[in-house]
Order: sequence, then structure tokens, then C-alpha cells
Amino acid sequence: MSLFDTKVNLQSSRAEQDFNFFINNNRRKFTTDSLISFAYPVRNIDLINSIDSIQERFPNFIFIKRPQKNYSFIATEPLINLKFDQINFTQLEPVITKLNSSLISNWTEYDLVNIPFITGGTKFNSKGESDEWNDFRSFHFFVPKIIFLRDGEKSYIISNHKISSDLNEEKLLGGFSEVLSFARSLENNKNGKLNSAPGASKLMKNNKAQWEDLVNESLKQLNSEFTKVVLSRRIEVETKNGMDWHTCFQKLESENTNGYLFLFKSEDSAFFGASPEKFLSIHSNKVEIDALAGTSSCDSKAVEELLNDKNLHEHKIVIDFIRNALSDYASKIEIDKQPKIKKLRNVNHLYSKIDAELNSRKDVLKLIDALFPTPAVCGLPKQRAFQAISELEKFDRGLFSGLIGWIDPFMNCEFTVAIRSALYKDHKLFLYAGAGIVKESDPEEEFFETELKFKTILNLFDE
Repeated sequence: MSLFDTKVNLQSSRAEQDFNFFINNNRRKFTTDSLISFAYPVRNIDLINSIDSIQERFPNFIFIKRPQKNYSFIATEPLINLKFDQINFTQLEPVITKLNSSLISNWTEYDLVNIPFITGGTKFNSKGESDEWNDFRSFHFFVPKIIFLRDGEKSYIISNHKISSDLNEEKLLGGFSEVLSFARSLENNKNGKLNSAPGASKLMKNNKAQWEDLVNESLKQLNSEFTKVVLSRRIEVETKNGMDWHTCFQKLESENTNGYLFLFKSEDSAFFGASPEKFLSIHSNKVEIDALAGTSSCDSKAVEELLNDKNLHEHKIVIDFIRNALSDYASKIEIDKQPKIKKLRNVNHLYSKIDAELNSRKDVLKLIDALFPTPAVCGLPKQRAFQAISELEKFDRGLFSGLIGWIDPFMNCEFTVAIRSALYKDHKLFLYAGAGIVKESDPEEEFFETELKFKTILNLFDE
């Protein structure tokens, strides 16, 4: 007997009828291992305006908006949890292989590509065990039940389902109808004027003397074999009125046009930010990477500051590391001959674009593992820098300087480095900012650099 007995209700909406026909046309393919993914176009959904509505309905979701190009999504609630204690992307390989073979979708009907089918993030270090990060696992990904996708001027809902022996068409159609009804409520959603900035007050801050001691200690350890370490600061802030995500992300979007916006909500915790750094994107066999290292303020001397020996040295370390990691998995590696200046609201960075051609799709996960973390957030050599960070820093970075992004069943993917970010939990904000320490570093200048980086989040609040 078939799992389904399709009966189309002529009173149903066009979307529900299309869903029913999709089920009917594919029922012979269904097994108890099948995963079905049904995409349907809806009217424009402004996902930033919809974040608060989605949060009210779904306790677990992730929002990502790509810089410049109008591509954003919110993926809600895990259909399949992919959480591990070790940070290793190759552990996804059997999962993706199974998804690829068991997935039944209508994506091609709408020429949909780059579907964030597995999405989430990784922590910087799998050894952290602090209470403030206990809502996130070290490797925290999931296949979502629902994806709200905005690509250019088009919006879609993507409803995902696992086939099981007790699942019938009535349950499937009921679930899709519920998703569709909620999506309709978000169409052309406009919250009007921005609310005033929420209030906040600083509770605890690493002082300048502590930071200078930390940097000076790291400088003693640097030598010809240990060339860079990235140290970070953490400050704690108490919010007075909770978080208005719509207002926060409207401001982040207006002030960080060159950055990825992200919000990763897990139970009672929310990790969010506006990162200027693309870690990696792979579409077809094309690899794109940002090398972002070397920082200055935005004043009139910014260009001169960025081109000093310290910043050029720091940038070269990152470039050389990425080139060496890519050489094992890709060819036709092209790197900007001279670094450009990436201008942001609070700081400027040295920036180089790196393109390459992937040798094999089978190497995608290995390449991610080889690149993460880059010297831009860790140091070089990687293991020695990890050791120094664990010895010197007195807090758990959690998702800060980890990765946020997605991967699809065909090994296309896109990840950003989770910097310029904060964790919100129990009406408190934990903000993080780092600086690359090389032999030319000056502790006072590095302290000022972290102060500027904190402003990406602090600018959202009235003190």
C-alpha cells in the first residue's frame, strides 16, 4: 500500500493544490528514508522586518543576509539536528551523501540554487565549557523544517519533511498549509519607523592595564617559529529593555553595508553581529575567500596606518596561509597583487580577494577544515596559537571568531567569520573583539583597535 492517498480539495489554495500534486507525482519515489523539500513563491518578505514575528513563533532559527546582493534567509527549527562536540566538517560527509541520495524536491521548477539546507555555526574552540555558551554545541548545525528565502526580488518558502511510516498526506498538507498561512502574514510586512535604541550599561570590562599585560606576555612568546597570535577582549553589558531585533538589524544593515548580517537563536541565547569577512564561498567549483587582516581607524591618516610594516606583515601571514591551504585542494589560485582597503563605519581593513577552482567536490569539507581557523582570528602556526590563546585568554570565545553559514546537498556553501558580534542571554550582552599580535604590535594601539571594533554592536545602544 502507498504511504499516501492523494485527494485534491478543489477549495484549497493554488499553493496547497500544487503541493498535493507534487506529493502525488513523486509518491513512487518515497521510502522511509526520503526527505522532501517543497519550494513555493510568495510575495516579498522583508526578513529583517519579520525577525521579531518569527522569533515569537520559533525558539530556534538562524538569519543570514549576504552583503550587497539581496540574498537572505531565515531557517527555522531543526528537522534534523547535526550537533557534535568536535569541530570537524568532514563529519558531515555521510550526512550530506545521504541527503543527496534521499532528497526529493521541486527546486528546479523555480531555478533555485544555493539553498541553505544545512545551516548553523561552529565555535572557535571545542574545549570551551562556559555556562554563557551552553545553548550552543561546538559544532551546531541543522536541517531546518522551514526556510524563508529572499533572493533578489523574489521570495520563497521552502517546507521540508521527513517521510516516515506513520506520516500521511493529511499531516503533510496540514503542515504545509500552516507554514503557508504564516508566510502570508509576513508578506509586505512593514514595522514602520525604527524604535529608539534600547538602553544598556556596561557591567564589566577588561581594563587597559590587563590588556597590555596580556599583549606583552604574548610578545615574549613570539619568535621565528611562532609569528602571530590573535588575542581578544570580552566586555559585559546589561540591557534595560530587552532586544528589539528589527531595530537592531535595521541599524546594523544601514551602518554595515559591506558585511554579513547574522542572528543565530538557540533556546534562550542569541548570537548576532555584522561581519565584514567572508571565510569561504563555493558555488559550482568556484572558490572565493576574503583575506582580511590589518586594521586602522577611519581618520585622515588611515591609509598611512594600514600600509605600515605591522599591518602589511599581518596581512601577508594570512595570505600565505590561505594560499598554502588552497594548494592541496584547488588550482588556478588568483590573489590580488596589492591589498585593497575595505572601509567600514568604525575601522578600515587591508583586504585581498582570493579566487580558485576546486579540484573536486569531494574536497569541500576537507578544505574548510584546512582553512579554519585562519591566522586572522587565531594565529600561526595554528596549534601553537591555539595553545597561547587558551593559556592567555581567561574566557570562552564560544561562537565568536567561529563560523556562521550554510552548505547544500551538492557541496555549495558560504560561510562568514563570526566577528563584530555579541551573545545575548538573560538580558545581558557579551561582546567580543580581537586584535592580531605580531612582533611590531604596540599594546596601546591594539587596545584602541578593539575599542573601535566593539562599536559595531555598542552603537546599537544608548548608555
